[in-house]
Amino acid sequence: MDKGSKKFLAFFVLIFLFFIIIFLIFVLRNYLSPFKNFRVQNEIGLNNQDEEDQMITEKIDGNENYADMDFGNQVKSLSTSSATKIIDKIIKLDVPFTSQAPLGEWDDIRQQNACEEAAALMAMKWVRGESIVNPEQAKKEILNIVDFQVKEGNFNYSTSTRDTVKIIYKGYFGYEKVKVVEDATTDDIKNALESGSLVVAATNGQLLGNPYYTQPGPSEHMLVIIGYDPKTKEFITNDPGTKRGKDYRYKEDILYKALRDYPTGYKEPITKIEKLLIVVEK
Repeated sequence: MDKGSKKFLAFFVLIFLFFIIIFLIFVLRNYLSPFKNFRVQNEIGLNNQDEEDQMITEKIDGNENYADMDFGNQVKSLSTSSATKIIDKIIKLDVPFTSQAPLGEWDDIRQQNACEEAAALMAMKWVRGESIVNPEQAKKEILNIVDFQVKEGNFNYSTSTRDTVKIIYKGYFGYEKVKVVEDATTDDIKNALESGSLVVAATNGQLLGNPYYTQPGPSEHMLVIIGYDPKTKEFITNDPGTKRGKDYRYKEDILYKALRDYPTGYKEPITKIEKLLIVVEK
């Protein structure tokens, strides 16, 4: 091979290698490009996440409610409409008081079982803006309600919540602004009191733990709820089951557990637990 041919061959090889290198660079560049983009995207994502974390931290540090924050709908607010009602000041209605045996005649079977009549009398005196002048007057009015029921053929030793409304409030007193609340909660009581209404409740008196009852206490007992003290979490009552029942206080949870309606009659079996309230409006 002459000298000219060798030079031409060398030049051809160089050109060939040049194109090979260009080709390899092109291939490698396209091959590595996705990894580069992935890295950049991750860096951006991490930066965004850091910013979101910082925002969350700043919100928590700023005394915002952590439970109420919505992390992409993954954690929902813990604050619901069923949350316990908050009352920040004492509520107390001015309701006249009488026990169901105003003169202490607890041996009288009519007065022994007159908690519904006594509670209704207190409620209606409040509605009419009247007072209970003395125990003699209270006894007379309680027995008048009993006599009315006897004449109507409706007298029973115990009267259920619904029958108390029908027979005593609407029948004897002729008063219509009274209703029965079913499946009652403590919030129902507070709402009624806060709106200026009175609450009358049927209970299992043995669960109230009142030391002034003849023990173990009445298993079927109705009382008047006249107020609520948020500081002590106590309901304020006029409890006709004792002469010391004026403004008598029961812890909120104790009174709620004791709520239980009973059937009309004399020591009728109680087959289900119903928590009912009588709400009396002016």
